[in-house]
Amino acid sequence: MVVQCGLMFENEILAVENPEVHLHPGLQLKLTEFLLRQTRDNKIIMLETHSDLVIRRALRAILAEELPQEQVRIYFTDIEKAEAGYHYSTLQPLRVNEAGRIDNWPPGFMDDDLREASRLMDIMYGKPTDDIADEGDEEGKTQ
Repeated sequence: MVVQCGLMFENEILAVENPEVHLHPGLQLKLTEFLLRQTRDNKIIMLETHSDLVIRRALRAILAEELPQEQVRIYFTDIEKAEAGYHYSTLQPLRVNEAGRIDNWPPGFMDDDLREASRLMDIMYGKPTDDIADEGDEEGKTQ
């Protein structure tokens, strides 16, 4: 993949399925950085990925204005059921608004990692209570 990118000319397309397979998280991020640099050289990179890290790094490139949003397209697939009873997939583009939030966040998209991190934090440090969260609010109130 790296060699192929080196051989590519502007506006040529490289399509890769699951480039993150068998790579540890640090290498997934380095590979994503490399591919983002290729797009800055006007090479077209098309990835199919299941990696939250790859997606999050691409989103960060948009939000940090490393790449214009028009240059990055992220799609997720939906499974639909036709009236005839068969199932088919549709592609839906993720829409990032001016505040950097995804307007059409699909249910179940990239939330397993966040849920697991939250569970780990709860076990390590305990669940936050309302008393702790509201502690600072009482000082400014008048009676």
